[in-house]
Amino acid sequence: MNWTDEQKAGFLVRLPWTIEASEEDGEIVLRIPEVPGVLAQGDKESVEDELWNSLRASLEAVLHFGDEVPRPRNYKAPYPWEPGFQATTHRRLIYHTGGFDLVNADIETEGRSLVGSNG
Repeated sequence: MNWTDEQKAGFLVRLPWTIEASEEDGEIVLRIPEVPGVLAQGDKESVEDELWNSLRASLEAVLHFGDEVPRPRNYKAPYPWEPGFQATTHRRLIYHTGGFDLVNADIETEGRSLVGSNG
């Protein structure tokens, strides 16, 4: 799959970024230290949306200009569009009316769907 910058940004914004919070002049200040310039300031109702919009805009700019894509702390795996990425299989315990089954969930490289199969 060839990932567009928009798809990459959509993937990146969902990763476990570090959010640092403080208060200045009665307003909440949030920042993501792994991505320089990502900062939001405001009241409780608006600051979180502002932070995610700031993160997405910064990531889109990084991707557009071909700069090095930042990573959340402790995220060492290649991104799905990078060389070396491998889809993984996760085993899950699923409950149903007949009991429990151990299921393999194969994650497609697009990161969009889980295909379950008994195993």
